[in-house]
Amino acid sequence: MTSEFSNFFRQAADEYLQAYIDMATRLDAEWIVVHAGFHFTNHRYHERLNNVTPADTYFGRDAVIIQRREMIKKLTIQKRRLNHQRKAA
Repeated sequence: MTSEFSNFFRQAADEYLQAYIDMATRLDAEWIVVHAGFHFTNHRYHERLNNVTPADTYFGRDAVIIQRREMIKKLTIQKRRLNHQRKAA
């Protein structure tokens, strides 16, 4: 795909997709199909977007979601270590 190698095309593709995300959000749509058969949903996490939905990225919610996940991960690891230490003692 050309947009993966060209900043100009990447920006154009991003703007194109953002317009569809905006439209899907306004219509409360679960699925949209964009040109060339590219399917995506606002209910599916995308690895390329750090495992948040396109809508979360578009509306700027991605940073908060990623921070919250990191905090949960940190607390979970601490809890597991504490449980392991208790069992080992």
